[in-house]
Amino acid sequence: CHPRMGVEGRGGDGDRTYDDDDEDFYVSILNLTANNVFGIVPREIYTGFKRLKALDLSRNELEGTVGPELGLMTDLEDLFLFDNNFSGVLPEDIGKLGSLYNLYINDNKFSGRIPSQMGD
Repeated sequence: CHPRMGVEGRGGDGDRTYDDDDEDFYVSILNLTANNVFGIVPREIYTGFKRLKALDLSRNELEGTVGPELGLMTDLEDLFLFDNNFSGVLPEDIGKLGSLYNLYINDNKFSGRIPSQMGD
């Protein structure tokens, strides 16, 4: 987790205060590689971790489609979904991931075209 530090320290002892809003801490990397995870990816992965930089769900037994909520993860730089059983088409909303640098989706059952917004 990454704390968002407040501006003020206390008395020179190295302690720091933190802002008191609900985004003080956030997860920047979620790595579940090869953990025997199966089933569909819960919507909350996409909606609850909007500030993720890296999401690695590779080498599991995940299935179903990739939800359009993936487009909410606008800070995402690395997305690894390879070696699962995902199917269907990639959501058009994946084109909203302007920071995306690495996308590994091989060894799944995706169909259709890669969304045209990719790389814009």
